Amino acid sequence: MIRYILKRLFTMIFVLLGVTLLIFTIMWYCPGDPARSLLSDDATEEQIEELREEMGLNEPFFVQFFDYVVKAVVHHDLGESYQTKIDVSTEIIQRFPNTVKVATLAVFIAALFGIPLGVIAAVNQSTWKDNTAMAVSLVGVSMPGFWFGLMLSLLFALKLRWLPASGFAGPKYLILPCVAIGIGGVGMISRQMRSSMLEVIRQDYVVTARAKGQVEWKVIYVHAFRNSLIPVITQIGSMFGHQLGGAMVAETVFSIPGLGTYMVNAIKARDYPAVRGSVLYVALVFALVMLAVDLLYAFIDPRIKAQYSNKKKRGGKKIG
Repeated sequence: MIRYILKRLFTMIFVLLGVTLLIFTIMWYCPGDPARSLLSDDATEEQIEELREEMGLNEPFFVQFFDYVVKAVVHHDLGESYQTKIDVSTEIIQRFPNTVKVATLAVFIAALFGIPLGVIAAVNQSTWKDNTAMAVSLVGVSMPGFWFGLMLSLLFALKLRWLPASGFAGPKYLILPCVAIGIGGVGMISRQMRSSMLEVIRQDYVVTARAKGQVEWKVIYVHAFRNSLIPVITQIGSMFGHQLGGAMVAETVFSIPGLGTYMVNAIKARDYPAVRGSVLYVALVFALVMLAVDLLYAFIDPRIKAQYSNKKKRGGKKIG
């Protein structure tokens, strides 16, 4: 297990390097000049060129990329924001917890409703319950999060005045944004859970459990449910990573001071260090989440844990 973790952490380095190179390339070819946008309209070309030289924008592509990687790895320095003149790492650390709260609660809502919905659909295959559950999941998957967020805000904030329309001053401010981006996850998880359950309940050990006279609820929730969770956990893990980006929409609609709004404002202002640092940070968190998901498999399915143990034994066995 330790060897597997170290191997994943090692490969994670190359993933982050690839993400950094990709975002550098995208920002390099984006139209617009950060130096020109920072100065006033009446700035001369000499002033713009002087600012570009000061910001290091006149350096070749690979020189800028190499300098950025060295500073990030050796000095843990993601640069300074062009707009606020504040260290990007400081800004991210202050804002990222808000994004994590929104993404975590959205995934929790998606799992809380999506998993039971998928189980009900699988157990009652080809009945009205199955059709209703899949219709609900289809609506959830198809509905744009930003549009649903605006509709929720109009109904519960403007019309009924039950919940605040924007801000981030307490738990009640989380309800609308989390529901808005979590509704799509309900549809994805329920469809994945249904597919996985239908595959598991046709296995021989489930048929044998029924033949032995086991109560139906025990057959479903003891024998079938746990073994069908593996692909669903993968879905939830990847969904959390996507929700870190999806929270960008909710943060913009509901004016939440998170990493999403920080990235949107940085993109608008061509604030290269802020954009690079935010994307790199999200990529790192996503990679760590997927590693945690892989390790969680061992606790849910003993067969996977046994595979890790067997690999360790084979690796330590001497030949000859």
